[in-house]
This record gives sequence, structure tokens and C-alpha cells, in this order.
Amino acid sequence: MQQIGIKCGELNEITGNYEMERGDYLYQIIDYNATKKLRMSTQQLCLAIVRELSAREFASRKIVLDIRDYMNLRGLSDSKEARQQMLYDIKVLFNLEVIHGNLHFHMVQNYNDKKRGMIPITIDEDFFTLLKENGYYMSIPPQLFRLSAKKNPNSFHFLYKITAMKRVNLGRKRENTIRMETLLNSSPELPSYEAVMGTDRAISRRIIEPTVRDLNVLSDTLKWSVYDDFGKPVEKSELPKMPYHRFIKLSVHIDWNYYPAFKTFTCESAGNKQSKKRNKRKADRIVA
Repeated sequence: MQQIGIKCGELNEITGNYEMERGDYLYQIIDYNATKKLRMSTQQLCLAIVRELSAREFASRKIVLDIRDYMNLRGLSDSKEARQQMLYDIKVLFNLEVIHGNLHFHMVQNYNDKKRGMIPITIDEDFFTLLKENGYYMSIPPQLFRLSAKKNPNSFHFLYKITAMKRVNLGRKRENTIRMETLLNSSPELPSYEAVMGTDRAISRRIIEPTVRDLNVLSDTLKWSVYDDFGKPVEKSELPKMPYHRFIKLSVHIDWNYYPAFKTFTCESAGNKQSKKRNKRKADRIVA
């Protein structure tokens, strides 16, 4: 599942839909004027849904989000405001249309906003199958749910990318290393080099300093350090004055304070699980 951000797309004046491309995925927000904005909280709620599906080993497309549990997960205190935020974000996912190869689906098929204290949701069948067959994971650092878009707009994207890259490279030498350029490209909130040079040319203030600030915020989950192309450590105090072309070539090394164990679940593993149960029953009968 790709992370998405509002600034990486544009409004299609013909269809009236907001369209975003991320990797092999095309996202369209249908009825964009009704939702106006894709917020970080929408992505956090999407992760909460995936977390719940994964915890239940994708046994059903129907789940129930408990508002109190979600408030604890997100660090929210006002139940009325939390419910309003959840319903806003669920509506965005309901209107969010995803095109991936031959698949064309919405993330949420339907939901019930009438129940008190909980919100039942049915996940779209194609989205559910895509997650299930790819064995989507549970290693979602708790801090991802508590990051603030207002204070640190890049932190969510950075931590998501760092976590995803570790999962992809698990067991390899580079599982805890990521290129600075890769990290910058993960956040739609950072302006491009070309955009900055075409205006005030304040590369450090608009790109480098926000990057350092929003990486530092992740201290609950990880510590980070930087190295040049020759593997030599670079002091963080040097970064604001560093030329951009050198900055993007740096390697970021991650030392985890906490990395949640993850669990994959696929149709094959489900079959293996059932097969193991059958074999165990057979073995028990033979022993008896």
C-alpha cells in the first residue's frame, strides 16, 4: 500500500476529481468538493483499518472501529471531535478511488455512522484481496498514529517510508539504512529543489532544516545518524550549511528504539495453517 499526500496531485477540471499518482497507483478522490482535503489523519485511519484487518488475519472484510480504542491509539481526548474526524476520514476513503493495474476499486465499500461508540466498516472486496494476497504487515510503529501534521508535516511520511524500507530489506545489510534523497521524495509536504530555486532559493530553510526537524521528532521510535558516500560520519550541525547536491547523497542510518514485530498473512499461509491442523489431527489419530 502506497502512502499518499494531498500535494502530490491536481484537480482534474474535466471530471472534477482530485487525482494523485504514487508509484504504480492512481488515486482519485470522487466528489472532491465534499471532502476538500486529504489529511494525514486519513492516512492514519487507513493504517488503523489495515492494522485491524491484519490482527484478525483478514478473516472478514467487515470490521468495527471502536472510537475509544481509536482515541487511545491516536492520543485524542475529545470523543465528539474524534468521532467527527473518523467519519470525515472514512468518507474520504469511501470516495477515494484507486486504480492499480487491472484493479479499480474504492478502499471502503460502506460504513454505518449511526451506532454509538463504534463505526462498522466494510472494506472493498478488491482492496481486501490486494492486502490479503500481499500478506500486508503489522509492523506499524505506534508513533505513526500520534504524529501531528500541523507541527511536523514530514514526520509521518518519513517514518512510514523508513518502516516500509526496513520491511522490504529485512535481513539484508541495508535494512536500517535509507538514502536521504529517498527520504525527501517520500514526503509530498516538502517542495522540490526546482520549485525552491525558482522562487527564494532558500534550500536550507525550506528543505534541509524541516527534514532535520521532522526526523528529530521521531526520537520515541528511532535515533538517526548520517554518513557520506565514503561511510564517514557527518555531524548534524553541518547539514543546514551543506550544498543540496551533497545533502541528497547522504545515507541515513537508523537505530531503532522500538520496532514492532510484524506478522504476515497470505492465502498460502492460511492454507498451510489449515493443512498443519489436518496433519496434526491425523498424527493424533495415528498416535492414539
